[in-house]
Amino acid sequence: MKKKLAIISSYGELCGNATYAYVLEQEFLKYYDVEVISLNVKLLQSENKSEKNLADRHILDIENKIKDYDFVNIQFEVGLFGLNKRTVLRRFSKLIKGSKAVIVTMHRLDMRRDFFTIKTLKEIRTMSFFSLLKQYRNERYYALLYEKVVRIIKKASKSKNASILVHTKREKYNISAILKFDKVYDHPITFLTQDQRKLFSKDAKSIFRGKYKIEDNEVVVGIFGFISSYKSHHTAISALKYLPNNYKLMIFGSQHPHSITQGIDIEPYTKSLLDLIDDVTYELSERVIFVGSLDDQNFIADLHGVDFTILPYEETNQSGSGIAALTLESKTKAIFSNNLAFLELQRYAKKSFKTADIGNSKEMADAIQNYNFDEYSQNLDTYLSTYNIESNIELHREIFEKRHSC
Repeated sequence: MKKKLAIISSYGELCGNATYAYVLEQEFLKYYDVEVISLNVKLLQSENKSEKNLADRHILDIENKIKDYDFVNIQFEVGLFGLNKRTVLRRFSKLIKGSKAVIVTMHRLDMRRDFFTIKTLKEIRTMSFFSLLKQYRNERYYALLYEKVVRIIKKASKSKNASILVHTKREKYNISAILKFDKVYDHPITFLTQDQRKLFSKDAKSIFRGKYKIEDNEVVVGIFGFISSYKSHHTAISALKYLPNNYKLMIFGSQHPHSITQGIDIEPYTKSLLDLIDDVTYELSERVIFVGSLDDQNFIADLHGVDFTILPYEETNQSGSGIAALTLESKTKAIFSNNLAFLELQRYAKKSFKTADIGNSKEMADAIQNYNFDEYSQNLDTYLSTYNIESNIELHREIFEKRHSC
């Protein structure tokens, strides 16, 4: 008889956390009876008194339910559990309490920083003291919250199998060396099985070019995911100025649901992109295509179909990127910005993708034109054979079944 596993996440929501949970579910089904327990995020984020009571009941119901499961995996993001620290910690504690054996997958970890390391001296001179203080207090608030999350897991680990899984070696170090909890493991984000990678790769380019009526001489650069400012679509659009006219940029994704506001005729960031495209100096309107939102299957298929995938992200303090993971799994020519998450990814995927500095559109364009895939292909194969959805699941199983040492 198979053991029972519960995965707690924002399942059914339009977000990376939910997609990742679905992938884990499909692979875990080979070994366990699996149920994904969906968090009612809208209810949990409500500040209405009556809805807050319903949200607490929702968490209590999950706590009671998971007592019957052998293993629990919590896909943890702060915002999934509430909008203030006390509420998040109280609800999270209940789920830890209800678990017999639990792995908490932390997709982010904020650490305390010194006041004067938040901004450079040049930036400090341009900010008011109160603005700087507000930013510092905000960062400290979340750092203290994450410290307490780790403390809750650490306390639980004394009486049960409780561990943390992160996506970077940096965060493993921070939790083990600085926060003094040694039951922490690391594995980069993964999605596709070897068979899926082969299936999506088959005839991907020709299918893609026929689907979007791409001419033989045209080169397609893709940028994927919700249209949010930290993804720096500006850099991608500006890079076209330095590329020949047969290079096109296709933007796969749409406005994030959280940015939809009543009375706003167009989201400001999207408008700024249109203004940049409409600059008559460079005539980019025919070279930038907004594809819109796609379901998971078409999203992944199109990742395999483009000639280049670029992720010119700003620094966000995130641990990893699902789109970066899928890009590597698609074996598309990949160029990522030098933000900390991608620098951490390089520690696993060594010399498997090219990089350009944040905001440097000229460097991005040069990287595209001078890309030699042979330099990265063998290293990419090594990465994909070492870190994949199968190795990810096996690590979870080793931790659950206590077959893995830190």
